[in-house]
Amino acid sequence: MKFRFLVMLALSGCASTTFKSPVMTSVWDPPAGQSCELGSMPPPVSVMVDSAALATALGGMNDLKAGQFAVFSLDVDSTGIMQAVHIVEGSIPESRSTEIENMILKMARRQDNRVDALLRVDIADPIRLSAGPAEECPPSIRNRRRIAELLAERRSELATLNPLLLGETYTAIVSARVNTDGAVEEVFLVQSSGERSVDRAALDVAPKWEFNPATLNRQPVAVWVKVPINFHVRPGRSSSDRGPGE
Repeated sequence: MKFRFLVMLALSGCASTTFKSPVMTSVWDPPAGQSCELGSMPPPVSVMVDSAALATALGGMNDLKAGQFAVFSLDVDSTGIMQAVHIVEGSIPESRSTEIENMILKMARRQDNRVDALLRVDIADPIRLSAGPAEECPPSIRNRRRIAELLAERRSELATLNPLLLGETYTAIVSARVNTDGAVEEVFLVQSSGERSVDRAALDVAPKWEFNPATLNRQPVAVWVKVPINFHVRPGRSSSDRGPGE
């Protein structure tokens, strides 16, 4: 799965809510603290795939029964080319679902804009094809308490090593690559705080984040996140220090 980029990630705690795309049958219950939303409305099915050819091919699968269905995730890259298709839910047998995944990929059409989507196939006479918005969940921090402790430790160290920083507030923006297990694989500084020691402290804490991974249509995906880390330099702990742990 390709890496995606989230412009800015708000990592404060938030309540999880169950929800689903209109084309889904089951609801999605994301992990605690993970805030999800529906993506943009996709274009008509005929824009995304050769719908007439797909319906004809599906109609030729004589072993499929009326009332069976399947919902597929369509993964489109930044150039509008469909890169992957996988089933999310359904009652169509697995072997046939795999065949349909391959058919959708072969019959895919290049889109003008990148829009991840869901495609529902209903076995009926005639075959029904419908598109719905993707279910998108950004990553959420798991180890908030530990990160809060690390931020407090770094702030205290900064105050001890450089008393001139006392009373000042600094913000460093860090970008991190979060893999499908929720681990941070790579970090770099996007925007300096203006103080090298603060930047180093931010880069030291960032790799220790642990996330619930981002998901797209209920499947974990790797993403880039961009996070502001704030330091209000005082001896001891301060509620003004805010970052992904708080």
